[in-house]
Amino acid sequence: MTAPGQAGQLPTLGLLLGPMLGDGGGGRVHAKGSGREAGSEFAEEYWRWGGGSRLSTGGRSMTSGPVATVLRPRRGPVESMPGPTPWLGWTDRLLAPRHLHVWGRRGEDWRIDDVARWSPVVEGAVEVRVVHVEDGRVGALHVLPDRGWVMSIELPGSLTWAIDEIDDDPDVARWPLRRWFEDVVPARDSW
Repeated sequence: MTAPGQAGQLPTLGLLLGPMLGDGGGGRVHAKGSGREAGSEFAEEYWRWGGGSRLSTGGRSMTSGPVATVLRPRRGPVESMPGPTPWLGWTDRLLAPRHLHVWGRRGEDWRIDDVARWSPVVEGAVEVRVVHVEDGRVGALHVLPDRGWVMSIELPGSLTWAIDEIDDDPDVARWPLRRWFEDVVPARDSW
């Protein structure tokens, strides 16, 4: 893909759809995201590894995997439910954009329009316009073409969110993997 400022054509929306609708890159990743939704600002820290995902925000955490989902609130008892949660938070959804509510599916307020230009917000990304289905407001996704990750989303009147840091090859030896994932990922021979 051609980076902004270089000669070359923008990738088409068709070329972006495969990576955006894929599995979010699988593997392991560590990211920090922040933004504003419904007038409130907050931040998240997100980890993905071995079929499990973990989100930490505001002193709470949710860890989800094939076996279960475990919610650890700031105060109160730990809650557990069988099976995975399809998404955990905005950072998770931006890294797996198929979970974003911008595809024009039934019940969604936004739909993807087209690639507008190279992103002025995120280096190496393209800006994809999104349109509110009822009132025509225009928002934007800033997408890394090769990964399909949405590094920033702007939905006027409802949400702004950005991936502030991302490491797609983190040193998982530093994470307390067994403690975080043992209840949600099937038994493993090695951690």
